[in-house]
Amino acid sequence: MTKGTNSIASRLEALVSPEVKGLGFDLLDLEYSPSSPQGGPLLRLFIENPDGKPISFEDCVAVDHGLDTFFASSEFDSLLPEGFTLEVSSPGVDRPLKRPSDFLRFEGKRAQIKTYRPLTAEEIGNGKYFEHHQKQKNFLGILRGYTGESVELESDSERIKIPYALITKAYLDVSSQLSLKDE
Repeated sequence: MTKGTNSIASRLEALVSPEVKGLGFDLLDLEYSPSSPQGGPLLRLFIENPDGKPISFEDCVAVDHGLDTFFASSEFDSLLPEGFTLEVSSPGVDRPLKRPSDFLRFEGKRAQIKTYRPLTAEEIGNGKYFEHHQKQKNFLGILRGYTGESVELESDSERIKIPYALITKAYLDVSSQLSLKDE
């Protein structure tokens, strides 16, 4: 995505999030692409229930239809005037972890975390772990919380810290556990 696209996505998220909230759901993530296979921009919304219940097809339809009036408003039209394709979806099995509260909410669950760059020994906060993982940017382990602007993760039987500001992507790792059960 280009910087301009990110800016549009941020502004769209700021506008759409309260509308989704008003429909009884939380907007977990919003993806914007200036072009789609259908032609024109693509707006993809990932929603979740505040009470943690799974998202149903009916929930997605309710949000899709519930946003019709908002999408016809001048406020929305000034940001994205041309036609667009809307997709509303659940976050899926491998739910993204976007906010610090997500790392607390899913404490004890298996997660994958990717960082912009390898972490320093000081950032990881565990010299023993760092000795064997000096260039690591991809982490897999059990979430142990969020404190002091860092995600705490248990990996290779060691507790480490990952600075939140350096995370490029984080998500629950449910699918790898499912494939392990099949073996």
